Amino acid sequence: MANNNKVTTNETEIKEQEVCSTPTMEELRKDSKDGVISFGEVFRKSATEDQSDDKTTEGLQPISQEDMDTYTPDPEQSALEQFGDGVLKDKLTIKPVPLKNQDLYKEEDLMQLSMGRPGYLKLLAKKYKDKPSRLSTGIPDLDEITGGGWVTNGMSVVAAAPNVGKTTILMQSACAMAQQGTAVVFITNDMRKVDLEAKVISQISYSLIGKNCLTISDITNHNALLVDDIHTREIARRLEKTMKYLHIRDLISDEEFDKECDNDLLLADKDKLTRIFLKYTTVYEKVIFIVDSLQQVASYISYGKEGVDNILRTFKEMSAVAPVVMVSTLNRTGYSKQGEINFADLKESGAVEYNADLIVTMIPKFAIEPDTDMDLKTFKTQAEREIVISCKKSRDSGEKSVAMTLYAPGCTFVKYNDDGIDHPSSAPVVKKKTGKKTVSPFMPTMNISGWNVANE
Repeated sequence: MANNNKVTTNETEIKEQEVCSTPTMEELRKDSKDGVISFGEVFRKSATEDQSDDKTTEGLQPISQEDMDTYTPDPEQSALEQFGDGVLKDKLTIKPVPLKNQDLYKEEDLMQLSMGRPGYLKLLAKKYKDKPSRLSTGIPDLDEITGGGWVTNGMSVVAAAPNVGKTTILMQSACAMAQQGTAVVFITNDMRKVDLEAKVISQISYSLIGKNCLTISDITNHNALLVDDIHTREIARRLEKTMKYLHIRDLISDEEFDKECDNDLLLADKDKLTRIFLKYTTVYEKVIFIVDSLQQVASYISYGKEGVDNILRTFKEMSAVAPVVMVSTLNRTGYSKQGEINFADLKESGAVEYNADLIVTMIPKFAIEPDTDMDLKTFKTQAEREIVISCKKSRDSGEKSVAMTLYAPGCTFVKYNDDGIDHPSSAPVVKKKTGKKTVSPFMPTMNISGWNVANE
């Protein structure tokens, strides 16, 4: 038999109590402004209810609507202290008042975030001066088609099939930017660090003596750097003088950097990509990250489309702090394609197309010329390879293209010339007793795209 002394709660009250949350006063205060909470209705058991089985609510009286609307909690008191020892969490539920009635947000506060606030034009002028929308690639022809260089507030992508020169042109750009005082972090999960370093040395060698430069094979297989001659000494001088801002970080094997970060309490528990980003953005005010390649680094997190989507989100966040340039591969259809490269030819094309702010493609010149006997296999064996570089997406430039020539033995792109490459020329160094220098065989008399080769 039901207890007649108990007051039955009606269905409306039951549903209302099930929907409403029952936060503590401390939780409510965290979400409030300056600790002030506006309450609507607070439901309690009526004083007329039989509380013989609930001694904790003995002596409590109902709180009027007027009292609740004007109530301001004391930050120094707990919920129980403010409502009485007998108030249980499951006996108190709150209907929140709409935000617009709580006077938490004011128009004058939002006005301080608008473009019309006083002095904002001068603030913008300083932002544009400190961080222009473009950073020169160091390669004039590339700057021309991209609208001024790499995007500084977003992501740039260079896409091409293998052996066309993606890594080479980005390393050439990296060296040129480093020479101008920009910290360049070349992140690789494709070629190993030692191989990329050999590419840099070959580029320096070509900028010094031209056609007879040290090749990657000379450097890595034939101990060319062990020869103590004027050429290797000049390469060493150039490295020390102009490459102090160039950093190559290998996600597979980079013991020096790992050891440096392991001793840093702030970075010790971070993944390598996060370590690299935090370390360099903290140390350098002006820094750019070059990633080779997007798909390879994505596999560092997870494989396939999921990995690409995740890493693109990561790089998108990074690019708000420092510019990011990425190599992207093509899908299998794009590898052997005759004609221009389109967005659909990019591997994971949708994610790359929509996230990148600048997209540059590279394709062998023979692939877009209808009358040619050249094929890809023959193309890869040539010392001089003609490449068409096109800007497919840019905020500051229409679709433009330029032809350049890759001198493969020297890992260097130079201006295209129908009559062939005009290699750097040189003459012997003569140091006179007066200390003055004449023209050097290792200080060319012409400019190479991306290299500052003036006598220093």
